[in-house]
Amino acid sequence: MRYLLLAVFAVLLFLAVIRFDDLGITAQVALALACGAFFGRYLWVGFRTETMEAPGVGYLAGHRTENPILFWFCTAFNAIMLALTVVIAAKLAGL
Repeated sequence: MRYLLLAVFAVLLFLAVIRFDDLGITAQVALALACGAFFGRYLWVGFRTETMEAPGVGYLAGHRTENPILFWFCTAFNAIMLALTVVIAAKLAGL
């Protein structure tokens, strides 16, 4: 269920980026801050575990996993979404 919510959030974020100029400035700032906090936290949670001792053993969204494919897929997803957040912040700054 958690991954379904992440997927829905990703689609809504993509749609918000497409229609970003139609959003008010308050909604733009709130969107950038929420995305940065959300995906940055999950990216940090994935990397702050003992993954260097045993690659692929870590925590994904608070759940322990020993599947290296799932671990690196979700880590890549979080990194891409965090990069998208940086793009949103750059749009807010007018860059």
